[in-house]
Amino acid sequence: MFPFYFSSHSIALVTPTALVIGSVDEIQKLHVRTVPLEETPKRLALQDETGSLGVITYRQEVFQEGSGFKPVRSSISLSQKVPKSTSRLPKTAPSSVSATERKFREVEVSSLLIFNKSTMELMFAHSFYFSQTLVEVAVSIASIEPTDGSKNMLYAVGTAFLVEEEVEPSKGRIHLFHWDPETARLETVLVHDVNGAVYRLLDFNGRLLAAINSSVRLFDIKEDSLRLACSFNENIIALFLRRKGDFVLVGDLMRSLTLLLYRPNVNNFEAIGRHRNPRWTTCIEILDDEHFLAAEVENSLFVVSRDSPENTQEPTVRALLAPSTGESSCVLPSSVGFKAKATDSSAQSRSDAVDSSSTTQSVDGTGDPTATSTRTASGTSRQRRTSAPRGTNTAPLGNSNADSTGANVSGEVQRLADCAYIHTGDFINVFVRGNLVMQNNEERWQAIGHPSHLYGTVSGSIGLIIQVSPVLFAFLKEIESRLAKLVNPVGGFAHDMWRAFKAERIVRMAHNFVDGDLIETLLDLSSEDKAKLVKGLRIPVNMDEFGVAGSACTSDPETRECTAADLVKVVEEMARLH
Repeated sequence: MFPFYFSSHSIALVTPTALVIGSVDEIQKLHVRTVPLEETPKRLALQDETGSLGVITYRQEVFQEGSGFKPVRSSISLSQKVPKSTSRLPKTAPSSVSATERKFREVEVSSLLIFNKSTMELMFAHSFYFSQTLVEVAVSIASIEPTDGSKNMLYAVGTAFLVEEEVEPSKGRIHLFHWDPETARLETVLVHDVNGAVYRLLDFNGRLLAAINSSVRLFDIKEDSLRLACSFNENIIALFLRRKGDFVLVGDLMRSLTLLLYRPNVNNFEAIGRHRNPRWTTCIEILDDEHFLAAEVENSLFVVSRDSPENTQEPTVRALLAPSTGESSCVLPSSVGFKAKATDSSAQSRSDAVDSSSTTQSVDGTGDPTATSTRTASGTSRQRRTSAPRGTNTAPLGNSNADSTGANVSGEVQRLADCAYIHTGDFINVFVRGNLVMQNNEERWQAIGHPSHLYGTVSGSIGLIIQVSPVLFAFLKEIESRLAKLVNPVGGFAHDMWRAFKAERIVRMAHNFVDGDLIETLLDLSSEDKAKLVKGLRIPVNMDEFGVAGSACTSDPETRECTAADLVKVVEEMARLH
């Protein structure tokens, strides 16, 4: 007998033929609960301080002569078991309302539902104004913590007024609500009229940041009003906002991405970066001070970075393909990331669970991506290694004209250059920082970056994007290339063409992303096929040799011959993330 040290929270089972030691996968600890609404959820905001969840929903109602509007089905917002309130007629309605003769026969009524975040019990329902000539549609919601000393958390809801004669909304409102969990009462703190639709709202250090039609506006919250502090108006339609510190990323309807910096000393926004390639963005996210993630209407992901002179290549490690010669041949002075493709959230198989679906590399260089990555549909998977990059490096730019924030003090707007892109095949409409699986810091593999990013799609799928080290990226990229030749794709489509990024009438092979869905098909291969994959492949001698996500790759890792068991271990480690 001898003491056996394995890992914490494990269980040992004795069978007639074996001793089995294991633990429950983290993903198996995830409990999924469905809350029927009988209406369409659109936006939500979590408020931990009050233990509540605010959800914007739409229900359909039809006008009937003599009886007015009637719901087409029972809805949770009409439940008789919860208290309710409604918004009043706006003080300033769109000018076309008085002149219009056309009336709505069918409307979508907006509601703000307050749930208990722990039990998901509906606590309150607030409906916004609607009539035959004017409908107030809730468009955005955010949780705000004002700095006025009241210590009252607020729900901010942005709306737009719809009338039959207007193509684009000319009026809207910002509602501020306070939810009191002790009295189960939703109080309207103030209502502020604006000229346009309020597409996005954010908490900006206790102030309210709003995207209203073509402008980005910052409001100070007073006791009974909102006071405009500053605005930025160089947009077509500002649809999306993300912030990190004093940086604000704006997603425009047609002008793609613009990076703003708030200058407290002059109380103003300054444009410090702009993506010059017009794209119809569907959601955006800030990865770090240098790199920014976005999705667009052609079902693709892309990452842009602030210009720097090294952001032009994927990492390659020659020691992974041949016996190490001792010379430095690790190409890439930066970090890398791993992306999981959106998958059907209702499915249970490996290919239909939240699969790790691609790996994205972070690089920091400026080279013109169109000069290195643009290629025709006939490009091969091996050619992809010379295309343009994706970025997630946290180091500030080496710019002599930059201040401590990394912004160019000369007043010149930097170019946001494409550095990574991949086709996902699904329409992505939201990014969220986090993961479905909780991992302790001591259990986390250092080659995998933190935090990761989830994304949701209109088909009800969830995907995962993670950052990985340069060495791990190069290793997975080689595996992806070999699997693409070994695995027969559904429908006979070439893998590189399926993942190719199509924009601006140009086809670009997926760059600085690795397809995690394809990587995980390795777990289902036969022993013979796994043996084919590892032929001529080398692997770092231990897990630490894969490096650290976000770090630079300056020399080759120490490697040895890779076995099928080594390959399975690495892929299973990635699969544990979802």
